Parts: sequence; structure tokens; C-alpha cells
Amino acid sequence: MLKLPLADWLRRGLVGSTPGGEPDDDQPGYVSDFARYMEDFLHEHPEVIEDQRRGWAIWWKRKTAPDEEEKAVRDTVPPDAYYYFPAAPPGDAPKDGSG
Repeated sequence: MLKLPLADWLRRGLVGSTPGGEPDDDQPGYVSDFARYMEDFLHEHPEVIEDQRRGWAIWWKRKTAPDEEEKAVRDTVPPDAYYYFPAAPPGDAPKDGSG
């Protein structure tokens, strides 16, 4: 069987598995038409996998300078305590002491 990252991922999600959750290669289960199509397509077009790896490397395998990392940490603004409702601006607190 073709061992390409995307094809392998599709196979893991769409092939029968043992009780432990691992794929069972001896007894394949249902394989969807889409999974079969993707596996055939990737087998015929290996350049797609290579392009996928290059695209991944652009964002995730780049080197950063330590001073850039420190600047990113310094410039980070902490989120509000409750994300969906921003904190009231200063001076808008209730006068009766509640909340």
C-alpha cells in the first residue's frame, strides 16, 4: 500500500480498526470512494506531496532570531478574563460596588 502522508491519514480514518483504535491492516474495513480516489491521485502525482511539504516548511520550519521572539513576547497583549465580553473601559465600573 502507498505510504504517503495524506493517503496514510485518510487510510487511518477510513479503514477498520482493532479495539485499541489502531488500524488493522490484515482485515481492511470500509474504504470510501474519496479515500480510494485520493490514494490513486497521490500515487499518480507524487509532486503534490512534495509541494505540500514545501508549503508546510514555509510556515513551520523557519528559523527565527531570538530578539524577534523576545519582541513578540513583550508585545503580546493579555486576553480579557472572559473572551466574549471585553472588559469595561476604566471609569465605567458600577457605583454601588457590585461586579
